[in-house]
Amino acid sequence: MDTGMQSGGYTMRTDYSTYLASSEWQETRRRTLEAHHNRCDSCGGRYQLNVHHRSYQRLGHEHPDDLVVLCRPCHKAAHRPGTFEHRWFRVRQGR
Repeated sequence: MDTGMQSGGYTMRTDYSTYLASSEWQETRRRTLEAHHNRCDSCGGRYQLNVHHRSYQRLGHEHPDDLVVLCRPCHKAAHRPGTFEHRWFRVRQGR
């Protein structure tokens, strides 16, 4: 993600991948997966799970509502133009 936005102490352009590799994110990811019962929020799948940011505004200080658990196919679909999640991102980011 290379938006250049400043979020929660991280800049999207330079620090997003650094943040995802951090122990801080790994703990947030672990807690999120546990809270969502290690299941995809879209299809209920249990494999290839990703914790997906619905908003980057609090990156590094995410609220539970900022994150959803998606399996790889559902995560890919969430970024496809025309999907609910894609439209939601565009509205939230003012595009």
